[in-house]
Amino acid sequence: MPAAALDLTLEQGSDFSRHMSITVGGEPLDLTGYTAQGQVRERPSSASVLASFTFTFDSPRSLGGITMTMLASVSNAIPVGDEADLSINRFYYDVLLIDPSLRPTRILRGRLTVSPGVTR
Repeated sequence: MPAAALDLTLEQGSDFSRHMSITVGGEPLDLTGYTAQGQVRERPSSASVLASFTFTFDSPRSLGGITMTMLASVSNAIPVGDEADLSINRFYYDVLLIDPSLRPTRILRGRLTVSPGVTR
C-alpha cells in the first residue's frame, strides 16, 4: 500500500502531536509488537537527520492507534530562516511502521513546514 501523503506545519517552540488510526481494509490494524520511526530531513536524499518524531501506541494496541510527537526542545533545533520566505522552512518527513518481523512499511510522508518561533 502506498504511504499516505500529508503536509504538516510545525510551530517551532511548541510541542507537536498528531494521532493516527491505522487500518487495513477498514479494520484497525493490531499494532502489538510494532514499533515506529519518523525523521525530518532537508531533502529526501539528505544524509543528516534534522529531527525525529517519537511514537506512543494506544492501549490496547489491537485498536490500531498511534500518536507521533515532537517536543518543543527538538523542534527548536531545526534550522529555519525568516518566516517571510517560508520556502526555506520546508523540509521532508516520513513515518515507518515496523512489524514484529522487523519489516518496515512507510505509512506517511510529506512536507513539513516549520514556522519559526519568536518568543524566547
